[in-house]
Amino acid sequence: MSVTRGGLLLLFNNGAPSFNQPANTPAGESRSYSAVSAYAIDAAAGTATEAWRFDHDQSIMSDICSSAYEASDASVLVSYATANNRTK
Repeated sequence: MSVTRGGLLLLFNNGAPSFNQPANTPAGESRSYSAVSAYAIDAAAGTATEAWRFDHDQSIMSDICSSAYEASDASVLVSYATANNRTK
């Protein structure tokens, strides 16, 4: 997780639901692909709104150790640590 120069929260979502949720709260969805999303945070309202998403046509699942960072030229580097059920 990081914050872009524009103040968006940048997250790599590996596609798995949360494994450590408080009791009686939803774990989130389980997907067959990973995605990078940027969120605008409204601290006063306690909300987050997705500003943009990159999901590589929903074709890559990287379930561990992946990340995304904004580079100095405002491009986003997405690092997939694994793919194809950890075979690549």
